[in-house]
Amino acid sequence: MLAAVYYGPRDLRVEERPVPHISPDEALLKVTSAGICGTDLRILHGDHRKYANGVIRVPGHEVVGDIVQVGANVKGLEVGQRVFVAPNMGCGHCRQCVSGNNNRCANYDAFGITMDGAFAETMRIPAAAIFAR
Repeated sequence: MLAAVYYGPRDLRVEERPVPHISPDEALLKVTSAGICGTDLRILHGDHRKYANGVIRVPGHEVVGDIVQVGANVKGLEVGQRVFVAPNMGCGHCRQCVSGNNNRCANYDAFGITMDGAFAETMRIPAAAIFAR
């Protein structure tokens, strides 16, 4: 698959990468739309704190796509279904997450920031971060 890969400030390269393998609790998404926002521009210009120290990653956290594969433990999602993805995922264990405020989690993961994101043809997504109509 093709992906835009960040190598450093102003160094974003389109290159071939392997299609991600999914775990039993994930789905594989064919990206149909990916937004570019201020966070992505800060990353590209080298102004994002989580992109320091030589991180090489696929950016992009605003994404819509079609499910092409679901893990064995995934319920309620089907191949071919159009979905959107939450850009951030809380840790699930801290006080904020337990009280339902996972968007305020200090230990969050974010697509395109702490893990590969949407500027690729496909991406793997934990099922808990996927929302369907």
